[in-house]
Amino acid sequence: MSKININKIVDWLDNYYIYLSCSKHHGVGIFAARNIPVDTILFYYNNDSAIPISIDEMKRIEIPNSVINVLKRLYHERDGYIFLKENQDLTWVNLMNHNKNCNLKYKDGYYISNREIKTHEELTINYLTWRNKLNFKENE
Repeated sequence: MSKININKIVDWLDNYYIYLSCSKHHGVGIFAARNIPVDTILFYYNNDSAIPISIDEMKRIEIPNSVINVLKRLYHERDGYIFLKENQDLTWVNLMNHNKNCNLKYKDGYYISNREIKTHEELTINYLTWRNKLNFKENE
């Protein structure tokens, strides 16, 4: 039996800020598990290694439209391409919803609270401030 590192567990619990639940904005969202102070770094996601995959090419090799439509919602689509990584995983970013009155900001891959966020409040970001083309209407 392996030895349990209680300090690692306590450190994880001390930094446990977010959870997933149903969103009033769209489908699933990210919520605060406790009050989050302003300027708290919540997670990091770097998409530098993503490569553009042509939607037309996916159709040509018979990727089902249902899969393509899901990919369009979960990953960044621009000019007929979806940007994917070789070992694509879902991250918190994929489940974050857009809102003009957001409580997160994005800087250099970091997602940071831009004001105090209350327990059970949904975390949102204004994608229109840093993505030039989107496939949804504002606050849809």
